[in-house]
Formats: sequence, structure tokens, C-alpha cells
Amino acid sequence: MALVISDELLKQACLSEKELMLEIALVFYQRKKFSIGLAARFAGISIRQMHEELSKRDIPLNISPEDVLEDWQTINQRLAQ
Repeated sequence: MALVISDELLKQACLSEKELMLEIALVFYQRKKFSIGLAARFAGISIRQMHEELSKRDIPLNISPEDVLEDWQTINQRLAQ
């Protein structure tokens, strides 16, 4: 799917294309439609940069207990190698 937004609309909103992509990614992340990785990829930035953007805007991380457990297991597996 392609979405075309005119340069005029971006100019009126005082946003660059990159800034708009970040704003869209942040909205989808807040609505739990995107993971942090997908939001970062959509915005064209690293996960670390996405963390920084979330922090700047006081947007909490969407982390479930299952996510924490999965991350913990992954870390333990990698340390055991």
C-alpha cells in the first residue's frame, strides 16, 4: 500500500517526511499496534533511538511479563553458549 502526502501538507504541519514517519510510528506504538522494533524500523531509526524518542515524550514502554521472561530466557541461553 502506498500513501501519498503532499509536500504542502507536510509544510503546513511543519514536519519533514522523516518526522512524520516517526510520529506515525509513535502513535502505532502507543496503541500497541507496533512493537518497539517495528516502530523503529517504520521510522527508519534504531531501537535505541526509538527508546530515546519514547523517553522524550514520556511514553511508557509496552512490556508484558511474558516479554520480560522471554528476554531473560534469551539472555541466559546466549550466556550459556
